[in-house]
Amino acid sequence: MLTPKTPLNVRLDCGKESGEAQARTMQKEGHEMVHVLKKIILVLAMLAIPAGPAFARADSAAKARAEAKKHFDRAMELNNDGQVAEAIIEFKRAYEIAPHHTVLYNLGQAYITLAKPVEAVAALQRYLDEGGKAIKPARRAEVEQEIARQKTRIATLEIRGLPDGARVRVNGVDAGKAPLGKPILVGIGDHVVSATAEGYDPAETKVTVAGEDRRTVELTLNCAHGTHNDGGGTCVRVGCASGYRLAGAQCLPESGSSGDKSSAPAAGNSATISSGRYHTCRLKEDGTIVCWGVNNHGQATPPAGSFATVSAGYWHTCGLRSDGTIACWGFNDDREAAPPAATFAFVSAGHWHTCGVKSDGNIACWGYNKYGQATPPAGTFASVSAGADHTCGVKTDGTIACWGYKYDGRTTPPAGVFVSVSAGGSHTCGVRGDGTIACWGDNTGGRSTPPGGTFATVSAGRSHTCGVKTDGTVACWGDHTSGAATPPAGTFASVSAGVSFTCGVKTDGTVACWGDNEYGQCRPPAR
Repeated sequence: MLTPKTPLNVRLDCGKESGEAQARTMQKEGHEMVHVLKKIILVLAMLAIPAGPAFARADSAAKARAEAKKHFDRAMELNNDGQVAEAIIEFKRAYEIAPHHTVLYNLGQAYITLAKPVEAVAALQRYLDEGGKAIKPARRAEVEQEIARQKTRIATLEIRGLPDGARVRVNGVDAGKAPLGKPILVGIGDHVVSATAEGYDPAETKVTVAGEDRRTVELTLNCAHGTHNDGGGTCVRVGCASGYRLAGAQCLPESGSSGDKSSAPAAGNSATISSGRYHTCRLKEDGTIVCWGVNNHGQATPPAGSFATVSAGYWHTCGLRSDGTIACWGFNDDREAAPPAATFAFVSAGHWHTCGVKSDGNIACWGYNKYGQATPPAGTFASVSAGADHTCGVKTDGTIACWGYKYDGRTTPPAGVFVSVSAGGSHTCGVRGDGTIACWGDNTGGRSTPPGGTFATVSAGRSHTCGVKTDGTVACWGDHTSGAATPPAGTFASVSAGVSFTCGVKTDGTVACWGDNEYGQCRPPAR
C-alpha cells in the first residue's frame, strides 16, 4: 500500500505559532502523517467560513454559515476519530452550502490520506483555480508540485467494444455512457469495469494498473434473454408485455393504454411544479420547464426539450422527458444527477439522491446511499417519492413501502391502500384511497398531524406539509415561522412544499408562492 506524503504546510496566523510551524513541530516530534492532517483540518476549518462567505447571496447568508459550520464541526470530529472518508462527506457538504477555496485544499489532503490521487488532483486544482490571487506564489508552487506528484499515481482506461448508450461504471461508480468522450482516470491498483444496456446482459472485467499506465479495456455485451441480435449488433426484444409497444430495444407504453404512465403521471405527483431547497421549477403547458431561485449549481437552468414531469431536489433537478427518458441538472457530486439508461414513468429528486419508476414498474435509484435510501426493494410500483435520507413508493397493489433512515418512524407506513405518497425531510404523508391523509415520522411542529377532510394531492416539505383538497383549496400544517404553511386563497391544481416555502399552480394556470423568499424562490416569472 502506498504511503501518502505528509500534507503541504499551511501558512496561517494562529497566534504565537503559525500553522506551518505547528505542522513542522509535530513532524519533528515523530507524529504520524494523519495527525498532521488533523491539525491542518482543524486550523483551516476556521477559515473555510469567512466573515463574508461566498454563497449565492453573500449579503444574507447567516443561515448558510451556521449550517456549513455544523458540517465542518462534524468533519473535524470524524477526522479526529480516524474516519477520514466520512469527514470528506461532511467537508463536501460544508463547501456546497458556503463555498470557499480553502476547503478544497482540505479535501485534497484528505484524499491523499486515503490514497485517492484522482480525487486529490481534482480538489487541489480547483483550490488553485478558485483561490486565484488569494493564494501566495510560494504556496501555489507547493500545491502545483503536489499535483504533479499525485499525477504519477494515476492511470487512464479507454473503454471499447460497447454499443452506444451503454452505461459504464468503474468500481460501481457511474462513468458515463458509451462512447465515452475521454479516458477514465483511476488510481494505482485493481479496478472493476462494468457495463449495462437495455436488452443486454451486464458484463464486467477486472483490470490492474500501475501509475501512468494507459490501458485499453474491451467489454462485450451479449443479448439478454428475451432479446435477439438484429444482425447489425443491436439487441431487440422478442416482444413486450400487454400495454407496451416495441421501440428498438425498449418497451414503451402504448398511447392511451393502461400502461401509458409517461403521458399521465400517477396521482399525487406534483408534475407541474416542484419546490427544492432554494429553487422551484415548473412544467409549462407546452412541455418546457422554467425554474427560479438559487442557481449556484445550475439546478435552476433546465435543458431544452419536452417534458412530462419535473422534480426539484436539494441542489439538483430532474425531469421526465416525453419519450420516457430522464434528464437531470445541477449538483452531481453524489451522482444524484446521473440517471441510468432506461425508460421511466415517474421520477423524484430527493436531497442527495434520485429515484424513478421504470416502465416495467421496478424502481431504480441513484446518488447518496448512506442510509439505504437509494436501495429500493423488489416489487412493482406506481409512484415513488425521494425525501432527505429516505424514500417511499406506492406499490401497484396500493400499499406503501419505504426504505432508508428508519429511526424516527419515517419509513414505517401504516397499513391500507394509498393513491400517492410524499417523503419530506423527516416525515412522510400519503393520500389514502378514501381521500384522507395519513402522516408518519417526525411530528415536530405538527408536520405529521394533517387536518380532516379529503385531498387530491399532498406534498411533504422539510418541516411543513401542504395538500390540495378535493374542492381545490390548499391546506398546510406544520412549521408556520416562515409563512410556508400559510397558503393564499384560491383554487389550485397542484402544490409543492419546499424547505421553508411553498409554491402551487392555480386552476387558472398562474403560480403562487408563499414563505421564505430570501433567494427569490417565491418569485416566479411571469406566465
